[in-house]
Amino acid sequence: MCIRDRLWAGDNVYADIRHKCLDLIINSHPECPSGQCSRWHRLTRCFQQLSQHSRLFLPADTERLEAQYEWLMHRSGFGSKLLPELELANATVLGTWDDHDYGTNDGDQWYENKKESQRAFLDMMRVPAGSPRRMREGVYHQETLYSERDQKSVSVILLDGRYHKSDTDFLGEQQWQWLHGALEQSSTADLTLIVSGIQVLSSSRLKHEKWHDFPASRRRLLEMILSSNATAPVILSGDVHFGELNQVNCISSGGVMVQLPEVTSSGLTHAVAGEVGAYPWFMSWPVRVYLWMMPRVHDVSGQFLGANVGELEMDWEKQSLTARVISYTGEVALWHSWNLRELGGVDRAGREWVCTPYWGERRWAVMATNMLSLALVGVVALGPVGWLVWAAVSKVPWRLLGGNRDGKSKHKAP
Repeated sequence: MCIRDRLWAGDNVYADIRHKCLDLIINSHPECPSGQCSRWHRLTRCFQQLSQHSRLFLPADTERLEAQYEWLMHRSGFGSKLLPELELANATVLGTWDDHDYGTNDGDQWYENKKESQRAFLDMMRVPAGSPRRMREGVYHQETLYSERDQKSVSVILLDGRYHKSDTDFLGEQQWQWLHGALEQSSTADLTLIVSGIQVLSSSRLKHEKWHDFPASRRRLLEMILSSNATAPVILSGDVHFGELNQVNCISSGGVMVQLPEVTSSGLTHAVAGEVGAYPWFMSWPVRVYLWMMPRVHDVSGQFLGANVGELEMDWEKQSLTARVISYTGEVALWHSWNLRELGGVDRAGREWVCTPYWGERRWAVMATNMLSLALVGVVALGPVGWLVWAAVSKVPWRLLGGNRDGKSKHKAP
């Protein structure tokens, strides 16, 4: 299918402000005074500053948001090179946001600058001034893309998991009602893409935000998707700084079985590892080891930890959908194909559904891995502190170092 349109799944810019202490850890400064350039000294200063502010990222103001979008659309590689090509091809660019382009890390409905943030986002997306999207609270949106060559259509549903996010829900009731209608409208399309800023299917990993943080909302989302008449629903997501192809297998109360895939591509400029946008080594390696240890539950083709972009290809004659995660060098890092008929090409309306991960639950293996990871973090973080406490109350460490606890040598002078 020849549709050259581009979809953004959030974190399109990093508008919130990284705490300066992170720069003290990651980057050395040649101007820093003598004796204050060591990583240990910078780490100590960082902890002191964080104890005062308790935030790694500080919220963005309107000026900062507008400046970031201006850079993206006019001076970045996307704005200066790719965007003119897309405009020449009459392609459409659609997208939603996540926390960093919303304006605050893990942002929610209490972000005080959210209205100004929405205006800046819609300006960047070139939404006309009189569009109904300008009147809506939130950037959720549904649009249908057409391929004249294939005479096929794709319904794109963009979710907003920030503007109405509460302590128990990502969407808010108004968006839930809208989503129900958007899914029903997608019954006339040939494929339905549901775009979420954060992962929907992943449920096992620690730390990063995901729909599983709110189990009731996740269950409601999956049941709404599966019980609708939306044709061949597929979830697209970002956020995690690596690429992954996930799947759950679902069965209805009437015995109907379908597959629900999720394609995660993250990101173009930020990654866990690799030569482009990677974490510093002391942050990258623990994440890499953790992801290697974690049992495979949802992913169907492994993970790619470098900078990447996602690609979807539809073969209407074979009724197949192929998803690829492509590295920054243009190589296919991950891929998987699904039969469109197995993605919900059946009457699903009004049924109750139960979904299981592609590889099964494996709860005990996941729990053991998370507990072991926390234990290792505790040992690494608290080990030096424990040694110092032990040294303060015990003679053993000093004996190992060849002295007494008072620091004097245990050997007599000749």
